[in-house]
Amino acid sequence: PHSRGDGERGYKMNDQARELIRLCQVPNGWAHYWRKNPAMSAWHPSGKPAGIPAQWLESDLYFSVNAVTGNNPRGTAHRVQNAYVQKVQVVYCDVDANGATMPVKPSIVVNSGRGEHRYWLLDTPIDSTMAAGLQRAWVHRCGADHAAVDLARVLRVPGSVNTKNGARVTVTSWEPDRR
Repeated sequence: PHSRGDGERGYKMNDQARELIRLCQVPNGWAHYWRKNPAMSAWHPSGKPAGIPAQWLESDLYFSVNAVTGNNPRGTAHRVQNAYVQKVQVVYCDVDANGATMPVKPSIVVNSGRGEHRYWLLDTPIDSTMAAGLQRAWVHRCGADHAAVDLARVLRVPGSVNTKNGARVTVTSWEPDRR
């Protein structure tokens, strides 16, 4: 079963991971965490500490880059859908190990264990309809993974483990004031 989390159960993520997730998500939504194997979801109010079970950080753990309006009606074993994202305050790129040239320096860079997740924080949230086109165009402009353009994308949580190679996911550049 999923949990909306009270912060008392589970592991407290490191401060940078919690702050990254807070910065990416608009207030008054839900942060969605997804564990790949076995597939399982956890839901927490955006901006609140997540009570993620400790063992989840030792596996492929992801978070919804953008907060969503509610639980996924497809159930806890499925990731969230684009229809549940209403506002966006970050654009991102999922860059493979070969890298990509960025036209503008990102606010935050995370080493995912096999590449990088790059985040550009926006000054103010934008409507998801406008954001969908912006996200797609930005990924193409940056030469990043063209399959990773959806607003409901889940990316790896810093501090978790990429089980493809055992690497710990880490923040490598932190400039959250860069907007």
